[in-house]
Amino acid sequence: MNTQTNLDFVPRRTSSGFIVLAVGLALAVLSATLLLPYSLASDSLDILSSGQVNTFWLSILGCLSPIALLLDIIGLFMIAGESKKFGKLHERMAWIGVVIFFVANAASLVVNIPLAFAISSQGSLGTALLSAWLGAAFTLFSTLGLILALYPYAGSRLGNVIFAIGALEMVTHLAVTAVSTSGARMTELTILNQTSYTLQPFTGGAFPVLTIAGLVWNWLLVGIAVFLAVRYARLSREVRVESVV
Repeated sequence: MNTQTNLDFVPRRTSSGFIVLAVGLALAVLSATLLLPYSLASDSLDILSSGQVNTFWLSILGCLSPIALLLDIIGLFMIAGESKKFGKLHERMAWIGVVIFFVANAASLVVNIPLAFAISSQGSLGTALLSAWLGAAFTLFSTLGLILALYPYAGSRLGNVIFAIGALEMVTHLAVTAVSTSGARMTELTILNQTSYTLQPFTGGAFPVLTIAGLVWNWLLVGIAVFLAVRYARLSREVRVESVV
């Protein structure tokens, strides 16, 4: 597959799109990394209710995820919007990747938000496990969309590295979901005389190793996104300078 990029013309929107995408990916992985101690806790709900953690800090970190997702979507649409100027392969793969990424994340919101309310009110373990596996499936398609969108811009060698890291990330995420749901249980919470339920995942066994491995794969993808952002920003600047001269 020929993935050679036409470097004679690099639109500013393309380079800006890679920068926005890299920032979004970095924010998402940074949030997950900072939340790692909480994620690995054997009973995170008890830790949260005991006041051993700063709930305000957790709320701030939680806000990073939707911001990061919005930046990812904006960045990918900026890249795909100029993809036809690089060739048919870039245009086809970029838009397929963007559509898969967007639909996966939109479907995750549409499906899991109602499920979250049902789980909170009914306390059904089966529904909670279904939600966890659906979330894993949506994450896999989201990762696939990202890989497809980046591949033609990376070139054959780096593109193959992206596919390899993406495959490792997807397999690791499935393993994390399998381990965490294998011993998961429902926990009852009572706040202001209102009872709700939440899923307490199993965090023993291989869960810590798999979770850390998943973060490593994600940081590698962030590194590649940053590399592409720097590369296309430099090329875009060089093209503009040459056009002025």
